[in-house]
Amino acid sequence: IGAGFKTQNGQTVTLNIAEGKKYTVTAPLVGSAGTQTLGFQFLQGSNVTIEGKGTITSSEAKMLINNYSNLTLKDITLSPSIPNTMNGQAYYVLSNNCGEVNIEEGTIITAPQGNDSQKVYAFDVCKYSTYPNVTVNVKGGTITGDVEYTGTEGDKQKLVISGGTINGNLVVADSYKEAA
Repeated sequence: IGAGFKTQNGQTVTLNIAEGKKYTVTAPLVGSAGTQTLGFQFLQGSNVTIEGKGTITSSEAKMLINNYSNLTLKDITLSPSIPNTMNGQAYYVLSNNCGEVNIEEGTIITAPQGNDSQKVYAFDVCKYSTYPNVTVNVKGGTITGDVEYTGTEGDKQKLVISGGTINGNLVVADSYKEAA
């Protein structure tokens, strides 16, 4: 059990959650000023690897990981639950807004069950605001839950699937169907 974690621009970080161990993210959570509701926030220019065959979870974070970095997930399980404070907001296990993301063999991403009116996603590919491109490479692993493809510029985000198993739907905003 521990607090949220945020990188700074230019950091290189490896988080190793040992096999059979669980890291449960609790308060204090992280995020931009006034919106500290995230389990992890990896900022642009960072290089982050999460590995180790353990599990990361939270029942407090409104988004488990908000990513703007170059991120590699290898042999790790992301399996949160939705906090009671969501009030119908969309929930993301992993939101990717910038950088290059590699989901590798042995990774398990499980979206929690939402209610009928709530949108819940295992991850998204969402080039956001003035940030440059985002690319998510699914090379292996098992993803359970929907994947959202959206953003502010349809030609600046990419989802490349070359391996793994996705048990869910690809949800594409109407304005991005051609780009997807």
